[in-house]
Amino acid sequence: FLPPRAAKQPALLSLSHRAKAMKLGGKVSLLSRFLQNEGGLEAVYVAANGTWLAGPPLSEKRLMIFPGSFNPLHRGHLRLADAAVELQRRRGVTAEVVFELSIANADKGTMSEETARKRIAQFVDRPLVLTRTPLYVDKARLLGPCDFVIGADTASRVLNPKYYGDGGVDGALDTIRSLGCAFVVAGRFDDDTGTYVDAGASLGDSPPFADMFSLLSETDFRIDISSTQLRKRQQQQGGSSGSNERRQKPSPTDADANAEADASEEREECKGENRPP
Repeated sequence: FLPPRAAKQPALLSLSHRAKAMKLGGKVSLLSRFLQNEGGLEAVYVAANGTWLAGPPLSEKRLMIFPGSFNPLHRGHLRLADAAVELQRRRGVTAEVVFELSIANADKGTMSEETARKRIAQFVDRPLVLTRTPLYVDKARLLGPCDFVIGADTASRVLNPKYYGDGGVDGALDTIRSLGCAFVVAGRFDDDTGTYVDAGASLGDSPPFADMFSLLSETDFRIDISSTQLRKRQQQQGGSSGSNERRQKPSPTDADANAEADASEEREECKGENRPP
């Protein structure tokens, strides 16, 4: 692995100004400026302690970026993040997962500030970066070197030639690798077939750049529920994720005890966000 990214320390929004920055109807906040694409902000980083930074995350550890729409964030996401870190620990690599919420969606346009606030409010004691990069090549340029934590269905799209132009799959992956990036892939439960899709099976027999894809085994991690199911359950219970403006931990209703992640969320909720490079 390449060493952690080295970059100029981004501008800091101190904790004493955090409430003011997030207050609706108040002075234009860092979030508002980012959503309105003012001041050339490429990313906004929300540290685990609630501190807001203008710019991508910096870490002395190996960065692992976990993209998603997180609608809702549930304990399955958190367990997948922990499984990815554990995979690196077994390799002797000290890693840190940063969740990534892309406010730009190739299919649905830009996320509203209200929606962004609701999604952000779910993260407590977990770092989050906001970007406007729906494609993995762009994510790698902004956030690399790093590993992307993805579901098996996203991995299969990354390797699908139909998503690429003249450069093809090889050109895109070569660019991503040159930026010090790779992928950690988890299996998923397929709602359509009612079967579990192993991470390795989703990549095919001989995927190009196979060394860029680290696979979590079923023992390491398993997915048995979709975000669609979770949202339906919440609707039945009369609740909604992120309805409070405060940062809060996901409630037990956010996930079944067996929910290990939300790969189907990538497929159903934020297709543009998880398209290949």
